[in-house]
This record gives sequence, structure tokens and C-alpha cells, in this order.
Amino acid sequence: MPIAADTLFAESQCYLCLGISQAEAMELALLNRIASGTGSSQAQFYFMNIQGGWPAGLMNDGLSYYFMGNNPFDLRTTTYDFASMEVPVDGTIVEWYLKVYWTSITSGETVQHFLRLNDTTDIGQLNLIYNSGVFTAEGRVTGLSTAVTKGMDIAMKVQTPVWANNPAGIRYQGLVKIETS
Repeated sequence: MPIAADTLFAESQCYLCLGISQAEAMELALLNRIASGTGSSQAQFYFMNIQGGWPAGLMNDGLSYYFMGNNPFDLRTTTYDFASMEVPVDGTIVEWYLKVYWTSITSGETVQHFLRLNDTTDIGQLNLIYNSGVFTAEGRVTGLSTAVTKGMDIAMKVQTPVWANNPAGIRYQGLVKIETS
């Protein structure tokens, strides 16, 4: 059965946070439909965006910050309820990807990142080094098998270390992959 162009366009929007073009995002959406065997007995996937950060100000020492959603200008918050989103499908979180950008000199500490469910459970720990010579870090956690149900809350949690040089101008972009069948 052919896929309508507007459907493919809508499905491609979750890939734009990876910093790719609209054409590449649509290609990924099409490849995901082919790989997931939409309409067959093969696994199907739903992707949730992680975007957030703040244009100015330093990331403080030893705090938990939360991010989620589709707005790249979401401000940092230490309150889970302000950042969490509802999971729109029943399924299993199988992996997640994150890319971090910053604009200031940092001191190279390791920062812990998690997915937080219902403000009670952290899964998929991802440790990234915020190295001042690079201004970006990325990673992926695979092999997860955490059941989620429609209506549960989810957010990305960032646990900061005690910094020698606190980073500023931070942006987060990523995807949470949920197997739905």
C-alpha cells in the first residue's frame, strides 16, 4: 500500500532533531517504515524527541535537570513535572540516543544522563564527557527492555558533577526508540 506524502512528512519530524535536512529525515522515516515492516508481523517503532537547553547561564554543580519535548528553547528545570511528557503508546523502550552541544570552555567532567519514568525510575544511563576542545558529545544506549504504557511520564535527566568550569549555551537533541509490537 503506498504511503501518503503528508504521512511520511509527519513521521519525519522526529528525525530533524538530529541536525539533518528535511529530505534526509523523510528518507529515514521511509526506511524506518520499511525496516519495521509496517502492516506485517515485524517489530514497529515509535520515536519520541528529546530537545532542550538554554541559551545563556551556567549549568550548576551537583543538580538534576530535566528535558523532553520538541522545543529546542526549553529552559532548564530541576522540577520533573515541568519537563516530562506523556508516552503516547504502549510498548518497550529499546534504546535512546543523545547529542549535546555547548558554547563555553568546560573542564572535561563526565556527566550522567538517564531516561526518567514517572519521576521514580532512571533507566539507560549514558555517561558523556563535556570536553572543552570538542564542544559536542553524543552517545547511544541499546539493549534496553523497559515496558512503558500509554500515559506514563518520561523525561531526560541530567545529573551534573561538581565542575571546575561550568558549561553554558547547552543544547540537547535526541530520540527515544519504543518498540510497539
